[in-house]
Amino acid sequence: MQKSPIPLFGLILAQSLYAFGAGPSAPELAAVLVDGEASDRIAAAKKLARLDEGVAGVVPELVKGLGDEYFEVRRNCRNALVSVGRDVVPLVRKLVVNGSYHERTNALRVLGKLGSDAREAVPEVQKALSHSDWQTRAEAMDALGRMGPEEYLAAFESLVDALDDPHLPGGAALLIRQIRAGTPAARKRMEPAMRRLLKSENAAHVLLALEMFQKMGVKLSDADMAAAMDRVKARDPAWLIETVKREGQAAAWAVPALVELLEKGGEEWHVARLCDALFLIGPAGESAIPVLIRTLDHKGPGAQRYAARSLGVFGAKSKEALPKLRKLQQETKDAQVKRWVADAVKAIKGGA
Repeated sequence: MQKSPIPLFGLILAQSLYAFGAGPSAPELAAVLVDGEASDRIAAAKKLARLDEGVAGVVPELVKGLGDEYFEVRRNCRNALVSVGRDVVPLVRKLVVNGSYHERTNALRVLGKLGSDAREAVPEVQKALSHSDWQTRAEAMDALGRMGPEEYLAAFESLVDALDDPHLPGGAALLIRQIRAGTPAARKRMEPAMRRLLKSENAAHVLLALEMFQKMGVKLSDADMAAAMDRVKARDPAWLIETVKREGQAAAWAVPALVELLEKGGEEWHVARLCDALFLIGPAGESAIPVLIRTLDHKGPGAQRYAARSLGVFGAKSKEALPKLRKLQQETKDAQVKRWVADAVKAIKGGA
């Protein structure tokens, strides 16, 4: 197929100028980008991505390049658009809704790289989170995730819906967790959805709701908390333990469930993990002291060690454990148990 004479002339001129050190101009390259053959479009897109001046004047051509059939053209047009900055957002956001597959997904990548500078495009990104094409949904989640907590809150309802998307639940939960939930506006918007999640049969959803209630400063009734914990435990107590590992002291809401699980006992390392979770929560878990004292009687040295360490974190509040700790320290043949018990006794006596 014969090339159009105008873009061919433009490319020859651009290459000549480049050879003599002047470099091709953005308009010359843009003309080639629109009408050139594949190899010429690729070369023009690469040069545009490296230009320092004039790129802002060819944004429409670069936006068109986001739908090019060749990856190298699309990628370099993306990079050139990002170099221009937030001024490209009005044109790019339109492609998220009305563009072809390549236009849509590459537009989302541009918006993502612009981060919070692309916040005006949140409505389009939010809409893309429910697109029929899963790759579009994934690109939308990534774009939103590169923005910030204010944008996450703006797209909150769509993030909640995405928790049931097999391709997006992890990303959606991560962004929800980063929302600044303590403000009155955030609580008003988030609480109804979190109460629905609290009744979910999905343990991860229930744990997310409990976490966000704590961040919102919303105190649940004993009945609601008990029902939520029953749902988590019915699925797998490992969900609870992993969440505590991630949240640490912020997971104080999990103490009643951990105490109930510890009351039931079990094999050595299951009990040890429960004790470790209480240790990670720290002083806020002091209601677990009685069951931790009883756990010192467990036959497994791993359970004994972790129970002792958890008691130590409460300092003087665990003084009732001292007789049993001293007895265990004298009777055990496990060197690690002796060390951990000694550390716990020292912490309790020192009030640490």
